[in-house]
Amino acid sequence: MILILAGQAWAVPVSADSGQGVLPPFYQLTSRPCPPFCVTPFSPHPDISTVGEIELQRLQSSGDVLMVDVRRRKIINQTGFIPGAVSIPFYEIGLRYGADPVLHENHLERFGIRLRDGRTPDFSNAGKLLFYDNGVWDGAALRNLRTLLGLGYPPEKLYWYRGGMSDWLIAGLPVTKGDRHGSE
Repeated sequence: MILILAGQAWAVPVSADSGQGVLPPFYQLTSRPCPPFCVTPFSPHPDISTVGEIELQRLQSSGDVLMVDVRRRKIINQTGFIPGAVSIPFYEIGLRYGADPVLHENHLERFGIRLRDGRTPDFSNAGKLLFYDNGVWDGAALRNLRTLLGLGYPPEKLYWYRGGMSDWLIAGLPVTKGDRHGSE
């Protein structure tokens, strides 16, 4: 599909799947109980960029953003993931969610955070990160963004794909199936 945006043409790949455009059952629900599935705000922080599908693809093509799928692996195995994303479930990033401290520290290092004296975060090499989850009703990616902000992560290096996997699938964009358990 070719999309014209502000006078510029963008090639947007769409799924060649002939599955008649049927969403996986998990994404077919039109209402969910709140809490815990409450609609999230559009902007989590004034300096964090909320992106849509085109902006996400632009960031991906730049090659300098790590895209993190924070959904539970069980859901990823059922629905696939956005090509280029790595799987780091939300509960592995925040210690308050019961993350294993060693695993938590490994993920922080992957994001470019070094712990001075074993405790104090150093963000001088922090990379650009894009987080996504199931969609506007999920909130897992939002919790991870808030966790990183609480540690002092530079907000201008954080991106949020608020629509998540549900919007990605609704748009008919390609998904990758298989194992992306934290690998690149």
